Amino acid sequence: MVHLWQNEYGRGGRSSYHNIEWADKMDEVGLIPTATGEIGGKRTGNSVTHCIVDGGRFQQSAKDFLHCHHLAWQDFRKMGRPHRKVTRKDVEKAKRLKVWHICPRCGQRAEAQDTALLICGVCNQKMRNSLNS
Repeated sequence: MVHLWQNEYGRGGRSSYHNIEWADKMDEVGLIPTATGEIGGKRTGNSVTHCIVDGGRFQQSAKDFLHCHHLAWQDFRKMGRPHRKVTRKDVEKAKRLKVWHICPRCGQRAEAQDTALLICGVCNQKMRNSLNS
């Protein structure tokens, strides 16, 4: 949403670059920009994520929203599906599990995680994972 705000009201930098204006707005809404994923990381650059300020505007707005609105994913908790903590090791493993998905009709290929469910944009067929086909 900060990208959208900057596009509408601010002065965006070059494509995919997070500049000072963007970082300052992130701070204002309760998100700390960081290139490392940890507090104290570089605030600007091509690859920047964020940390949520405990008790900040974003966190409070998210809590208020979730208190008032029902979201489909909330049903999974009611169904007893376990939610396990995702570790840094899990994230690194997921990054390595990219495979080719191939359309059985036209041969179109797309690289994505092995668990992705893809539809061919050319002929609208379900693509097959190259590991499981």
